Amino acid sequence: MHQPSIIKILSRVLLATAACFLGACNKLDPGLIESAQTRLSKVQESRPELEQGLQNTAQLLEQIQKAPAGLGKNPEFGVPELTTSLEILKSEYKKLQEKHDSLYSSLDGLVGNYIDGQIKKKKVEEGMSSFDNTMTGLQKKRNALAVQFNEYSTKYARMSTAFAALPPPEQAALNNVYDGLPDTLPKPAFRPAVKKPVVTTPENTPESIPQQQ
Repeated sequence: MHQPSIIKILSRVLLATAACFLGACNKLDPGLIESAQTRLSKVQESRPELEQGLQNTAQLLEQIQKAPAGLGKNPEFGVPELTTSLEILKSEYKKLQEKHDSLYSSLDGLVGNYIDGQIKKKKVEEGMSSFDNTMTGLQKKRNALAVQFNEYSTKYARMSTAFAALPPPEQAALNNVYDGLPDTLPKPAFRPAVKKPVVTTPENTPESIPQQQ
């Protein structure tokens, strides 16, 4: 997490305040710094939601991997396609975490540079405006991923219910068929050529072919 960075900012504020009393103050705006800290806290508060979404996705994938072969590998139930969708969702959650970290680091760096006197107030204000727009987009993405997970979870629940509703002998038969097969069947390296049957026409019938003397 990024708690040390906020502590670092507070330390810089204290040092800057001390510098003001010594006449070397760059007229820092405490309200601006506080506003930036509030935004940084929003990124931190979103982390548990992202981590929970990633954990839920990983747990559902693990549950699917333990499903009976007749359910997990039978294309009629659609579990292989669902597994692919969940893997993509897992990847999207990781990318979103990286974007949150990048957004945090960007604003955190601006505030630090402002306190150190390297940039002006306007630069931080522009950064916070950009932060707000980006954060809004990330929140929409978080919500969309949560909706996707709920859909996938509901789908798998229906698939499991459909398989469980089959008579036990039919379940066992499906398990025997798909047990030991890979998750995706490999394509054949080559296909043997199939000769097409000769179509008989008046020109190639035995009677029309001249006999050798």
